[in-house]
Amino acid sequence: PPAVRSFVSGLTLVPDAREEDARAAVEEAYLYVRGGWGEVSVGREPGVAARFSAPLPTLLRGAGIIDPSIEPLGPGAVFVRNDVSGRSFKGSVVSQRLLGAAVGASFTPEADHEGLDQGRKDDGIPVFEPENTIEAGLSWVDTFATGVETGFALTAARAESANGSTLFEAMTSYGATVTLARGAMSAALAWLRNDNGWRQGDAPYEAIAGAIAYEQGPWRFALEAGRADDALVRTEIESVAIGAARTIASGVDVAVQAKSRARNSPAGNGLFTDDGQDDTRGVFLSLQLRR
Repeated sequence: PPAVRSFVSGLTLVPDAREEDARAAVEEAYLYVRGGWGEVSVGREPGVAARFSAPLPTLLRGAGIIDPSIEPLGPGAVFVRNDVSGRSFKGSVVSQRLLGAAVGASFTPEADHEGLDQGRKDDGIPVFEPENTIEAGLSWVDTFATGVETGFALTAARAESANGSTLFEAMTSYGATVTLARGAMSAALAWLRNDNGWRQGDAPYEAIAGAIAYEQGPWRFALEAGRADDALVRTEIESVAIGAARTIASGVDVAVQAKSRARNSPAGNGLFTDDGQDDTRGVFLSLQLRR
């Protein structure tokens, strides 16, 4: 592919030395009507596909190795949340659960929300810009007699290209999530496939990630791992993290997590070492506030 940026991973094959001014945005603001049949909402909020993509257990909310808002190790996280429209203005409808199952759909005229490290605007390097995004999701949860709580979700999204470019066409994205929980243990497995909206052949982003967590009193332990293959920018990513967190006061946690990421890409693209291999490791300490 020519010099383009992947919509999901944010990576590119050319040297990327973006400098951005500070920006501010409203993350969520919406109106809703809720009844025995379900809920209708209008405003800035995640799309149904993202809402139905159950989050994986993690210690560093927003800064882990899977679906982070901030990427402490630099570009190259693993994304399995089916989030095409972000927190852009949209209309959504979600049904009430019936026998554990719920369905929903949303429509986003223009996806203009950039987020923190996941800005996806054309800054001279072409990237897919979604419009008229339609999302749908199916979610099912149940608790068996053994005490195991099980969840399953399927999501899909389709967006037209607002670029007016010969590089992109309509984008489709599919995701699935399975969750299990019993007592102090919880686990989840998620998969995502997004075709990157690429017009000139098959160049999808595919990822799978899993996590398992255990709670004991004020302590919480977690192991997370994920793998992604972004064919558009010919990059493979493998990440793993392990750590522990402790509640030190009501609504206040301290967490420490060791992370490792291997990123393979064509040599000489300005992002990685000469042999196309980039291995990054680190230990992170976090103070987190919970509502």
